[in-house]
Amino acid sequence: GSLYMNLPYQGRLSKRFSLGLGGQTFSVVDGLLASLCVVSFAFSWVESCVNLDSHHWGLMYLQALDLKQGLIPHKEVVIFYGYLTTWLQSLSLMLLGERLLSIGLMTGLVYALSIALFYYLCQSFLPKSLSFLAALLMFLLHAYIISPWANYFTYPFLLASLIFCLNRDRSRYPAQLTLLSGVFAGLA
Repeated sequence: GSLYMNLPYQGRLSKRFSLGLGGQTFSVVDGLLASLCVVSFAFSWVESCVNLDSHHWGLMYLQALDLKQGLIPHKEVVIFYGYLTTWLQSLSLMLLGERLLSIGLMTGLVYALSIALFYYLCQSFLPKSLSFLAALLMFLLHAYIISPWANYFTYPFLLASLIFCLNRDRSRYPAQLTLLSGVFAGLA
């Protein structure tokens, strides 16, 4: 048993509702987390629309645009913050158009995903309600993206690595989860 299992607030936020999806349930906490992620993405969208920092945003945009146009990394285009970040941002230019806003939207989406992954990671060692409070604290300290930096892209890979690592003992396939943990750590 967990130290936190008998706390009085434990069940209040964890009420579950059936969605009729083959036994899957949706709790109030899950809804609150989804709301945090949506609000974070919306704030990031606004920041992407109003940001006038052409140096930092422009630097990331030009690297992604050059990669999208087929230039060779580290030969014809200088990549400052890693190939994976530049590749993901070039993917956003392909999917959302060659606009500076596309870079911000992709970065905001990845950061919103990071909040959800952080919540899921915390559930490896905290009850659901405290995991939500940890995700809420993350949101309150840093609600949205400020620049399209590589840290927003590496964080979900780091979180995924930790999730696989912490859950490998509970799995029927611990060796595969250990391998996945290493792969995601390498991508981070």
